[in-house]
Amino acid sequence: MIRCASTAEFLAAFPFVVGFTASDSLFVMLFQGKRSRQVMRLDLPALNDAHACTALIDSVCELLRTSGAGAEGPALVISTRARFADSGAAPGQDFARAIRRRFRREGWRLRELAVIASDGWTGLLDPAGSRRPRPLAELESNAVRARIPSARSPLPALDDLGALPAADPRRAAAVVSALAQLDARGQEHAAEAVVSGGRGGAGVPGVPGDPGDADVPGDASKAGSIFAAGAAPCASPTWLGGIARVAEACFTGAGRPEPQLVARLIRAAEDPDQWLVLVLTAMSRAAFVIELLEAGSVDPLLRTPVLGAAGTESLGRGSPPAQKPAGDAQLLLHDLSSYQLDPKRLELLIDVLGDAAAHTPSGRRSGLLALLAWAWWVRGMGSVAGAIADEAARLSPTDASATLVRRLVAQPALWLHDPALLDAA
Repeated sequence: MIRCASTAEFLAAFPFVVGFTASDSLFVMLFQGKRSRQVMRLDLPALNDAHACTALIDSVCELLRTSGAGAEGPALVISTRARFADSGAAPGQDFARAIRRRFRREGWRLRELAVIASDGWTGLLDPAGSRRPRPLAELESNAVRARIPSARSPLPALDDLGALPAADPRRAAAVVSALAQLDARGQEHAAEAVVSGGRGGAGVPGVPGDPGDADVPGDASKAGSIFAAGAAPCASPTWLGGIARVAEACFTGAGRPEPQLVARLIRAAEDPDQWLVLVLTAMSRAAFVIELLEAGSVDPLLRTPVLGAAGTESLGRGSPPAQKPAGDAQLLLHDLSSYQLDPKRLELLIDVLGDAAAHTPSGRRSGLLALLAWAWWVRGMGSVAGAIADEAARLSPTDASATLVRRLVAQPALWLHDPALLDAA
């Protein structure tokens, strides 16, 4: 726990609580009593755009009202590339005044309101101090940072958070080789299925009907795709259970998955139904997902057309859940976002998916990037998720998973609205 007795100490500690740096942002730190619980970041509009600034204040207040966090006294920090020198006063003074007026009207107290500009900082709760910038070096040398272990290392910038790691050429080649082997087995199975009239045998996840090193049986019984009417049929529940085991091996193992596992993960992420199984396993356990599959609990979802249904272009753009069709995969993932996942589990998941995507040929990366975007979104980093989802859609404009995630991340995960979860954040 870090105790801050002044605005300077608060701002010195603030970036290390957030975990990254970002300009042109409004940060809202939520509290419960005297302890901080969660930090939200929102894009800061042009500070001279009164309409956009008012809309941002409306959004913040709606979130604070819905979560009940407004009554606890949030702290707000304006981070901007603007300079005190440009106007002779703190950037965003009018914006800050509007925030103070709105909080008074709501009956909430502001625990802190400050601005960090490119040439100085100041607290904005004291009108007398808003014209006198204080040097940024005061924050960098503040004694409070000596009490923060993470302050010994530089913080990443927001724009770098979702960047894929540098690929290891040898690991990338091993993944490509394993992927080629799986593709060849899949083609062999497809040819055999035509000759045998569609009868399948034992197989491995990602390689339907492969009789080699399999421990997961498959068959030719199929359910309709969850993403598009008329799309290729998905595998049997038994087969999808095998995909859940692959996911668990990738997401919970020690160290990076072997290239063979990465290749199976790539193939699974390319199929919409298997992609959803990967998500569900990332949120829970393979055994639980397999139990649902065997009980038929996800059957309505697996049989519901989503992207091909009339009127679904508006999904994820503010339509209430009651207007969305039952079994909609996007609605399912949106509803499940009311559960905050273990941060350490998410950190491992993001590391694994980022590494896998970095070693995947760009033409086959879209499904993994959609998974990675979902993981950042449930972590509460919507802006990072949005950028990754956009890249997934750019690589494959027709990829159903990328399209779904791009819509999904346009709104915050539900757990960010739940005051009961703030204590665990």
